[in-house]
This record gives sequence, structure tokens and C-alpha cells, in this order.
Amino acid sequence: MDTKAKILIVEDESIVAMELRDRLQKMGYSIIGTFDNGNAAAEKAQETLPDLILMDIIIKGDKDGIETASLIRSTTDIPIVFLTAHSDPKTLKRAQQEAPYGYILKPFKERELQITIEMALQRHKMERQVRESESWLQTTLHSIGDAVIATDEKGIVKFLNPSAELFTGWKQDAAIDRQFADIFNIINEDTRETQENPVEKALRIKETVHLANHTLLISKDGQERCIEDSAAPIKDVNGRILGIVVVFYDVTKRKEMVKKLAVSEKKYRSFIEHYNGIAFQMSLDYKLIFMNGAIQQITGYSEKDFLAENPTWNNIIHPDDLKMILAEKETHFKNEQNEMEREYRIIRKDGTIRWVHTLIQTINDEDGKPVRFQGMINDISDKKLMEAELIRSQKLESLGVLAGGIAHDFNNLLTAIFGNIGLAKVFMQPEEKSYKRLDEAEKALVRAKDLTQQLLVFSKGGAPVLQTIDITDVIKSSTSFALRGSNVSFNFEYEPDLWPVDFDEGQLSQVVQNLIINADHAMPDGGVVNIRCKNIVFDADNSSISAGNYVEIVVQDEGIGITPENIKNIFDPYFTTKTHGSGLGLATIYSIIKNHQAHISVKSVVDKGTTFVILIPASNSNLPDNTHTEELESLRGQGKILVMDDQDIILDFTDMALTEFGYKVDFAHDGAEAIEKYKTAMQYKSPYDLVIMDLTIPGGIGGKEAIVQLIKIDPKVKAIVSSGYAGNPVMSEYQKYGFCAVLKKPFKVKELVQSVKLNISKTC
Repeated sequence: MDTKAKILIVEDESIVAMELRDRLQKMGYSIIGTFDNGNAAAEKAQETLPDLILMDIIIKGDKDGIETASLIRSTTDIPIVFLTAHSDPKTLKRAQQEAPYGYILKPFKERELQITIEMALQRHKMERQVRESESWLQTTLHSIGDAVIATDEKGIVKFLNPSAELFTGWKQDAAIDRQFADIFNIINEDTRETQENPVEKALRIKETVHLANHTLLISKDGQERCIEDSAAPIKDVNGRILGIVVVFYDVTKRKEMVKKLAVSEKKYRSFIEHYNGIAFQMSLDYKLIFMNGAIQQITGYSEKDFLAENPTWNNIIHPDDLKMILAEKETHFKNEQNEMEREYRIIRKDGTIRWVHTLIQTINDEDGKPVRFQGMINDISDKKLMEAELIRSQKLESLGVLAGGIAHDFNNLLTAIFGNIGLAKVFMQPEEKSYKRLDEAEKALVRAKDLTQQLLVFSKGGAPVLQTIDITDVIKSSTSFALRGSNVSFNFEYEPDLWPVDFDEGQLSQVVQNLIINADHAMPDGGVVNIRCKNIVFDADNSSISAGNYVEIVVQDEGIGITPENIKNIFDPYFTTKTHGSGLGLATIYSIIKNHQAHISVKSVVDKGTTFVILIPASNSNLPDNTHTEELESLRGQGKILVMDDQDIILDFTDMALTEFGYKVDFAHDGAEAIEKYKTAMQYKSPYDLVIMDLTIPGGIGGKEAIVQLIKIDPKVKAIVSSGYAGNPVMSEYQKYGFCAVLKKPFKVKELVQSVKLNISKTC
């Protein structure tokens, strides 16, 4: 977002306030501050005037959130969204009295939080615009020389402007809620016969009506004025009549009115010249009489171009829309309708396409005969883009949900396959042919694991599960995988003592693959991708990057390059220069890099190539001991393990694996069963030494909810959380939720028993 919305948080639970602050900052909002009591929050709100306040209903101090909201809204117009864990009718009824802009029920979901905030900000913006528009309309109606009277759908007077008060002799306060005929007494100037009420006629025929010539208005004090008027229905979007607006003026002083009209027209032209859209007038044969200066901005052509009819407006209408517009225009004016509006595309002078909204009105003379057309044209391209993006985001959200579900189920299957292959290898010697075949199958499964990781990152943005890793193997395997079947080769150089980094291995693989795929596409005739890795140290004098140790990854291609005007947009979602590209690859890379507190930059020369540079903070930890020389026998141990998972194939594999390595294993299919078994084991003095719990149990209690109950039963419980949804925040912040460790699916036998042996002996 270009301008950060300023948000004030009022929440007395510090953990919730901190989490809320962090999430909102990641979304791009600016946090003015967090407060746990109403008085301090109200004082800060009046001082800083934030764009939005997130207010917990139950807070510390002598004022709750609802009372605080009332205090703030009494002096400011700041939109307030209530946070609450209470949804009882009494509380909601009190809250509704403060006209909040939304409710967020705890515990909140990140997407619901962002949607509620954006809707509140947009609603406040629209309400402000409506108020300004109403004020502008009131000022205009009170200042114009014509008399204006508005009624409801029954002909009851609801508004008179000062001119109408003067002509009728009725003050607005006295006229309101009277029948229109009571204050608007008209007769024929020649015959002195009573004329038909224009409001009744307009309601009857449901169209605009005009007074006959020589109509006299007799005011309350008996004065007579010759007037002309029109009575037009006010309709809603469904065509239902809401009322009638009557506009009339005194033609007995026509000369004076001509002067007033000249002044009014000058003001009108000044307004039109500064109008953001296009205002125009046309003759009945569609020749332009006038067009204001905004035409240059919207079309790229000058006013003179159109007045000279080179081009005509029809020339710039998109060919796919022109036939429809011409047909509608002919039908519309043939039926003597006074207005026509339409949305369509135009082609600018520079060849770009824009969407416009056109409103055309017929202007009639004193006798009701058409004399010319006038209208307004607005550029609505941004509106159309937003509509398209909304549809696109809804489709992507649906795909994301589907992708996440597929990845989760696939990871469960991979876990069972990984496990059974690993168990088979335990009973074989490395020199056996079957062992080597199983080893190759296991390597192929690693590629399948990478694919599921990409699905998970696509579905949820992929909260990283950090591990201390050596990046060289990840880069080699990811690059080879991305270039399989391509005519592009790669050259990989790296320092032998390259520092380890803390990174999500699956997400690093996705970063590398996306960069290599882009490089491959940039070299359709083949070429070489050069990849270099080295250690680099930044000192405190560097202004853009914090001081410290970093590992630098350079990916350089020999491709077509990126133009200067495009390079500044390459990390934007949906921006792409490819015919069939989605525009998500580099945006995903950027998101992953930022989530790891790393940096990415790009340089490019057209027809020479593009270079991406990634800087990842070096880890303060040593690489885990994963040498192949480690004997599986050393992983044997003792203990009683409870495994909770809804998939029998997972339970069967963990049973065989852990039993083979000396552990006693028990099972539960959901959180409720796990809680009961854990409680029973405690009662019979035969507790579990470790619990492994699946995070997600369809239709049942998952690991996140179950660990809360287990901690109540046994504050010293040791538990490992496992899931195929690696992007779930519980997986990346497992200690915050009460777990000792995390085990990402799919996992191998060695990873399982290593984690069990390590965590069964430590204190969480």
C-alpha cells in the first residue's frame, strides 16, 4: 500500500497486543501505539488522530472499551473496530450504540483481521465522501438562482431552497410535510384556470414533465410570477420512485435572468475546466462544440484534435465496443430518452487501453425541443482493475485452499512412504542392490517433498520453519531440478567454508527454482546460469544493511534482460512481462526473503542479462551432525511414546520405526483420545515420556488445542508437533504454544528417531 494506514491498538492483554501489533506491521500498517486502558487511549487518539482504532471491549481502568469509544467519538470522527471474546447479546447491544465499523472475534484469523480493517477504512472513506457530497449538494441547492422543491413518493414536501421560499412565500419550516399542491398554486396566465399539479403528473406517468407556457405561480401573499419548471422523478438503482424534484424560475424578469445565467455559465465553465473528467457539448449531428482540458490526460489527444474531428471520439472507442455503443445510441435517442450512460474501452494515443464511463444528456429549448447534447466522461480504469483483482484474488484464494489440502494429504502419504523405505533400509546392508534402489527412490521422494512445499507456500504464504542448513546442497539440487530438460546449463561456485544459515529449506528451494526458471525463460536459445556463493561481512558504516555476517548468493543469466521501466515493478504481485505468466514468482520470492530477514536486489542490462543478489544472515548455530557415518544403532533409546494422528498409515509407520529402535508406543486418533490416555497413564503412575501430535485432525481436536489440556494435566509434558501444513504459525513458533520441537511431514525414519531421542531427554 502506498500510504500506511495509522492504527491505534487498545488491548489489555500484552501478548495479544504484541501479536496484533506484529501482524499489522507485517501487513504494512503503521502502529501509533498500544494501550491497555481507556483514558490513555482516548488521550493518544485525540492527539494523533489515527486512521483506525482496534478497541478491546474489556480493558483495564474505569472505562471499558465501549465507554472509551463513546469518549473518543464525542470529539473525533475516528472509525473504531471492536475486538472481543464476548458475543453475548447484551454486550453487542451496548457496542452497537457506538456505531462501530466492525467486530473481530477472538481468537482472530489474519485474513479476517485484514479484511475487517480494510472494509472499515474503506467504509469510513466512503462515508466521509458522502458527507462532503451532501454538504456540497446542500450548498449548491441553496446558492443557485433557480427554485427547487423536493417531495417524497406521496407528494409530501421535504425540501425548499431559498429561491423556492421567495417565489412561493412559504418558509421551509412551515412547508415541510405539507402536500405540494398546498404551497404550489399555479394557474394559466390567459384563462386563469387551475393548472395540473406537476408532481402528481410526474408520479402518474413516472417521467419528467414540464409546465405549459404562460403558467403563473401565486405565492402565499398573493404575488403572481410567470414561471417555467420541470418535475422529475427521483429513482433508486432499481427504478423505484423515491420522490419528485421540481425546478422552476421566474421568467417575468427574463433579461435579469439572462445576466444571471451568463454569470452562472462562467462559473460552470470554470468548474468544468478544473473537473477531473471530461465535460463536453455536442450538436444534434454529434459535432463537438466544447470539450474541457482533461481530455489530454485521459485520451492523450488535445481538445483541438477533437474539435477538428481528427480523431473523432468514435475513432478511439475500442473496436470490440464500438458497434454496441453505436447501436445503443441510435436506439436511445430514437426513443427520445433524455439520458444515456455506458461503460466501455478507449484506445489512447499511445496505444494503451483505458475504461471510461460516459453520461450523455439531451438539452432542450424553451419549447422542449432538443438543441444539443452535453455529457461527462470519467476514467474508471482503476475501478475496473480493482474489480478484476478482486475476482482474481478470490480465484487464487480458492486455489490456495485446494493446494493446501492436497499438499497436506500428499505429505501424509509421503511420510508413510519415506518411513517404510527407511525401515526397509534398516534391515539391509548398504552394498546390496535393493538398498541402492531404495536409496534412489528416497531421493525422488525428496523432489516430491519440494513440490508439496511449493503448494503450501502458494496456499498460505508459508510461515518459515527455520533450520540451520548448508545452502550448497539445496542450491545444487534445486537448480538441477529446475533445468531438467532445458537447453540451459549452470555453473556453481562457492567457498568451501561457507557459513550455515537459519532458513526454511523448502522455501529456499522454491526461491532458487523460481530464479532459475526465470533465467531459463530469459535465454530461449540456451546459455549458462552462473551461481556464486560466498561469505561477506557488513560493518556498521553500511547504510542499507545491518552490520553482521551474511552469506551472499548471486544468480546471473545471459538473457534478454529487463527494461528500466519494468525492473522497478518486478516484485509486485501479478506484474509480469510474460505472455502466460502469473506474476507471482518473484513476488513469492520477495515475501520469502523478507520473512527470513534477508535481502534481495536486482540489476539488469537489456540484451546482456540479469543478476539477482540475495544476502542471508549467517547463523549463530553450528550445522547439525547429519553425517552418513552415524550408526543407526546410536539412535536406540528407551521410553514410552504417545503418537496422535488421524492417519493409520502414519501410526503404523511410527509404531514399526519407534518399536524397532527400542521405544514403547501407544496411539490416539485425535486430541480427545490422546488427552484421556495421557490422563489415565498419569493416574496409574505410568506416564508417557513424550507425545507426538498431529496439528490438524479433521472433525476432531488437533494438536494445538490438545497441548493446552495436556499442560493443565502435566505442566512438564514433553510434546512434538507434527504437520503437513508447514505454513501454520504453530509450526514456526512451536515453543510459544507449549511444544518442545517440530517434526515436518514428510519425515524420514532417522529424523523421527533423532527427534524422539533428543527431546525425550531434555527439559522443554
